[in-house]
Amino acid sequence: MKVEVDRLALLLQADYPYTYCFSCLASRMGMAQTAVRDTAQVLILRDHQLFAVRRRVCIGCRAVGDLLVYSKPGS
Repeated sequence: MKVEVDRLALLLQADYPYTYCFSCLASRMGMAQTAVRDTAQVLILRDHQLFAVRRRVCIGCRAVGDLLVYSKPGS
């Protein structure tokens, strides 16, 4: 699980300030959507000051919803 959590964190940081819905994240990571959601929960618990779920527009499919976002320190 740690590998997936680190991969998800790096993906979100690399794409900052853009965000993706869980479906698009699952496609990009080659994982099931439920696995991405589980990984996101662990990431938020581990680094709650940097990652959160917020209402945003997905840059991939343009859907509006609760997306996992990275908050760059100092911004």
